[in-house]
Amino acid sequence: MHTHRLTRGILTVIILAGLAVGPVACGAAGSGPGVASHPADTPRPPPAPSLTGQDIGQAEKATRAVLDRLLAETGTSFNGWVILNDLGAAHPTSKQNDLVGRIASGLKIDGQPVRDALAELARQDLIKPAPAAAANPEVTITPAGATRFHQLQEAIKQITQRLYGNLPAEDLATAHRVLTTVTERANAELTR
Repeated sequence: MHTHRLTRGILTVIILAGLAVGPVACGAAGSGPGVASHPADTPRPPPAPSLTGQDIGQAEKATRAVLDRLLAETGTSFNGWVILNDLGAAHPTSKQNDLVGRIASGLKIDGQPVRDALAELARQDLIKPAPAAAANPEVTITPAGATRFHQLQEAIKQITQRLYGNLPAEDLATAHRVLTTVTERANAELTR
């Protein structure tokens, strides 16, 4: 569940990457080489933040590429992994519409890609909708799905250890707090 929350948070924050393009030079008319763009009496813009959405986006892209490579080895899509993670870690049985809503909301996507991933997981016998013909069946992780979930979870733990293992706990706690705050603020922006 922690991996899902962190991934969801980072995916939410990546939208800020396009907003964090750095300071923009705004010279007055007639400014050019040799002409100060900020006269002494004009306040200078604040220094660029040491952590930007671009930094977070680059980290997300790199870690996502590592995850995608791992998932490809098992024939599991990213959305399929998020569903297996949800069912395996928190909700072993869930109403399909509730599951679709949680995943779509967390990933900031519409429900169709989640439904497509559910169909693929069912074809692979990793989940079982019951009754299958119902409009909103109960979705349950199967023993094969639980095995896949545990295999991927263990592989992700090993990768996580390699990526984060020697970083100070205080730095990780700070990063978690910052990402949580930025995610909350971004989610608030989306409701404006």
